[in-house]
Amino acid sequence: MEKGRQASLAGLALLLASGLYGCGGSASPSAPAQDQTLVSTPAVQPDPAPPSQIEPQPQPEPQPQPEPEPEPQPQPEPEPEPEPEPQDCKLIIDRCFDFSAMHVTKYKGDKVAAASYTFDDGVSSSGAIASMFEDFGYRATFYIVPTTIPESDWGIWRDLAARGHEIGNHSMTHTIDMSDPTLTDQVLDTEIFSSRKVIEEKVGIRPLTFAFPWHLYSDKALAVAERTHISVRKMNIGESNYAFAFFDQEHSPSLEQALLDANKQLSDMVAQGGWLVAGGHGIDGTGWSPVTSQFLRDHLHYASQYAPRLWVDTYLNVVRYRQCRPQVRTSVTIDSSTRATVRLDGHFDTAVCTEPLTIRLPVKETLIGTLKARNPHGEEVPVTVLEGKLLIDLRPGQEITLEVVKSVD
Repeated sequence: MEKGRQASLAGLALLLASGLYGCGGSASPSAPAQDQTLVSTPAVQPDPAPPSQIEPQPQPEPQPQPEPEPEPQPQPEPEPEPEPEPQDCKLIIDRCFDFSAMHVTKYKGDKVAAASYTFDDGVSSSGAIASMFEDFGYRATFYIVPTTIPESDWGIWRDLAARGHEIGNHSMTHTIDMSDPTLTDQVLDTEIFSSRKVIEEKVGIRPLTFAFPWHLYSDKALAVAERTHISVRKMNIGESNYAFAFFDQEHSPSLEQALLDANKQLSDMVAQGGWLVAGGHGIDGTGWSPVTSQFLRDHLHYASQYAPRLWVDTYLNVVRYRQCRPQVRTSVTIDSSTRATVRLDGHFDTAVCTEPLTIRLPVKETLIGTLKARNPHGEEVPVTVLEGKLLIDLRPGQEITLEVVKSVD
């Protein structure tokens, strides 16, 4: 039994071996049989796709890089344009100056505005006030009351007048309200006219302007004052480009505000081409409602910034100029190709027109030479050539000769 089973297994083995060789094995059927070992073969991996078929991975967008700022390069200096050659008037005087446009300026020195500062009652600080004005090159007006001045003090007022300050009339007693229409002619004559005579006698100069106490007056009192003086100081003269400034502590909530107000009024008058008149009394505790010396100095310093455009002078001097200017006219005679005579004449009040007015004469062509100005006595007088204009100060009724000559090397 056992032998039959083994024979069957051997036949089966032989049959399997024949099948393997018949399926394309490398051994021939006649080769001797060898042990067969089953070897595990790894699974075949698929070939990778060609590079063209690989799906590309998304790449991040490149961020723009800021361009570097260029190094600043030094710029060459621009070539200066050559200055035009001046047009020489060839020493022909009416080519040098435009006599057809000659005129008297609005204010002295061809300034566009004016300011006058007045101080009432003749208080003890008047000398200090005058000195402060002189420090700035200015002069002020002092209205005095004769009956309040000790005999020994009249020298103070003579000295101030000699230094160029105006001494004006502020009534005889400063006790009468001259707005009272019932005042007699005798009272008004004493308060207005008699006080003028006393001041003239004591100071040596007649006061030509009047200031009413407390700014109060009737029509009758005003008529007396205007008949005996060339002008009366007022808070309002009926002109839009006129302002009155109070230098005291009663018309503003504080001294600081009073200074701001005064400065604003001055700047407005300069802008409008007008006239500022200020009224005060004393400084540093003297007189009625005094301001301080610092207040006054600060305001004068503020005014000085307008020096090229602002004429600061006494009330009288500004009044004279304003009243005289409409009364005069300019005229010229061309004496030769190099010489002309300029006159300031007209029908004018000789009591008012006693001070020089400024004549403006435009320059037409450049003078390559020298200008000489002489009065009728042959004496040379100063003139000013400034920003295309010739300025001449001349009293009404006078004349001046202008001559252009070659410069002496």
